[in-house]
Amino acid sequence: MSKFKRSSQINPEISLQITSMADIFIIILVFLLKSYSTSSIQISPSDGMKIPEAHHLQSPIEAIQIEISETLIQIEKKPITSLIHFRFNSEELTTESISKSVSASLEKEKRRQQLISNANPGVQIDSKILIIADVRTPYGTLKSVLGAAALQGYSEFKLVAIQSEGAP
Repeated sequence: MSKFKRSSQINPEISLQITSMADIFIIILVFLLKSYSTSSIQISPSDGMKIPEAHHLQSPIEAIQIEISETLIQIEKKPITSLIHFRFNSEELTTESISKSVSASLEKEKRRQQLISNANPGVQIDSKILIIADVRTPYGTLKSVLGAAALQGYSEFKLVAIQSEGAP
């Protein structure tokens, strides 16, 4: 006879460790709450930028982001052209005051969208642009960027602002 006898009976009452499961659910809940965002749009302006304030804001849209800072214009976080105190170099502008490099970069972006659209019929070409400009940006610089965008077929423009204190 063997010292170790195997029991042929299985305990019919198997209990779950509710405390451990509750801990796991709380960890998942905290993770989901921390990672929850009301919008899928991520706008992160460069250091030193002062974004204009607004009292009434609309929901953000998914679009190409053009950022205008004191020293640089970026499209989708890629540096496009340098600025000197928010102004273009004179060689950078056409006779119609449109930025050559911004226009060329947006043309490349439009071609990329067309290639994606041709490969996937469910994807449509987007004509929207988000302008993230410093509050000190002169009208002439903004006009040059918007002119370049319009020249490439981008017809919907949204200017990014932050919600001011005390706004609903």
